Amino acid sequence: LDDTKTYSSRRTLTLPVRAAEALERRREAQLAHRADRKPDNRTGYVPWNPAWDKGYDLVFTDPDGYAIERSQVTRALQRTLEGAGLPRVTFHQLRHGYVGIMRELGMSTDDISGILGHASAVETRETYMHLDRDVSSRAAALLDGA
Repeated sequence: LDDTKTYSSRRTLTLPVRAAEALERRREAQLAHRADRKPDNRTGYVPWNPAWDKGYDLVFTDPDGYAIERSQVTRALQRTLEGAGLPRVTFHQLRHGYVGIMRELGMSTDDISGILGHASAVETRETYMHLDRDVSSRAAALLDGA
């Protein structure tokens, strides 16, 4: 497995209860799948991933417990969006959308910066400055309509 992009990329986040429950269900399914591994009829070999022994304990894996490639995740996202009748978006666009929602909910730039793992709020402001302009434009339009 590769190292994270920066030191601040390794951080603990508090998840919404719904997300934590979904991850717990995923974990239970993985453990059940791992415990239920049967020997191959032809070879007698019981599939096992050495990554499990190394303690990686990945959340999203292929059926044998190996890390999945980024391209597989991207394809799965696009299939899900298509199935829901939604337009194609990238993970980068989702990240920007998430920041926009956090701003709309009134979160401070400092708090958003910490969630994103940015080194400083300055980096967050520089990267997502256009979102502040979007909020300002919507506010002006609302005031014009009042």
